[in-house]
Amino acid sequence: MTQTQEQLVEQARQGSIESFGKLYEQYYNGIVALAYSALGEMGLAEDAAQETFAIACQDLMKLRDSSKFGGWLGGICRNVSKQMKKKT
Repeated sequence: MTQTQEQLVEQARQGSIESFGKLYEQYYNGIVALAYSALGEMGLAEDAAQETFAIACQDLMKLRDSSKFGGWLGGICRNVSKQMKKKT
């Protein structure tokens, strides 16, 4: 049975590492691409993606609408990329 994004987010909020891992697998490449578009270097983009998912895992309870996970994650990635760009 395939789970929806909303179900995975809700399960991850309840502590399911497996569900968060599935979200990671679904979104990782897109987040790397988003970070790469801002940073222009693959190594930095991969670092930004890792940082994005670490923040998302920590702040998942702050997400009000599970259906907005992708946009929320993208916003985190843009902020992380912006901060990394300032440092380089």
